[in-house]
Amino acid sequence: MKLQQFIHWDSYILLGISILMLSAFVSFPKFLSDPLNLAYYLALMVPSYGLREYLHLRAAKKLGHEASYALWWPGLIAGAFTALFSNGLLRFLVPGFVVIKNGIKKDGMLQFGYAGIKANLAFLIAASFIDSPIARDFAILNALFSFISLIPIKPFYGEYIFKGSVPIWLLTFIITLFFFWANMAGITADQLVQLFTNLSGLFMLALVLLLMIAMLAGFLGIRKE
Repeated sequence: MKLQQFIHWDSYILLGISILMLSAFVSFPKFLSDPLNLAYYLALMVPSYGLREYLHLRAAKKLGHEASYALWWPGLIAGAFTALFSNGLLRFLVPGFVVIKNGIKKDGMLQFGYAGIKANLAFLIAASFIDSPIARDFAILNALFSFISLIPIKPFYGEYIFKGSVPIWLLTFIITLFFFWANMAGITADQLVQLFTNLSGLFMLALVLLLMIAMLAGFLGIRKE
C-alpha cells in the first residue's frame, strides 16, 4: 500500500471511492434492476465504513503520525470477484486502510487499532435494540466490519488491537459475535432485553460494561501513565 502524497484531500477522495465500491459490492446484483438499492447501502455505508476510517485517520494524527487512507488493490479485486461470482452471497469488504508512515509505537497501537471499531460496536449494539429491517441491515453490516477489524494479522487493524491488549481483543470478539448472532437469528428487541435479564444475559452485559470501562480508561486519557 502506497502512502498518498496529499493526505487530506487524497484520503477523502479515496475513502469516497471505497464507500461507493463497497455499496456496489453489497447491493449486487439487486442494484442492477433497482438503483435505489445502491443508494440504500450507500446511506448505510457512510457511517459504518466512512466514520470508521475517519476515526482511524484522526487517531493516527493525534498520536503525531503522518498518515493517509490508501486503497488496497487486493481487497478491491477480491471484493469485486466475490460479489460477481457468488451472485452477491459472499462479499469481501476490505477496500483500503489508513496507512501510517514509518509505523507506530507499541504504546499507541491499541489507541489507533481500536479507533474505528468503537463506532462499529456502538452502531451494532444500538441497532440491535431497534426492530426494523433497516436497523438489522445496519447492525449486520457493522458486525462484519467489526469482525474484519479484529483479524490479527497485517494489514488489518486487528494486528494493532491484538498486540495492544489480547483481553480487549477477546472481549470485543465475544460481544461482536453475540450481537451478530442475535441479528442473524432474528432476535427482536424485546427478546434481547429478556435475554439480558437471565444469567447468560447478565454475563454478556458484564462483558459489555467491562469493554466500555476499558475504552474509557484506555482511549479517553483516564488511564494512569
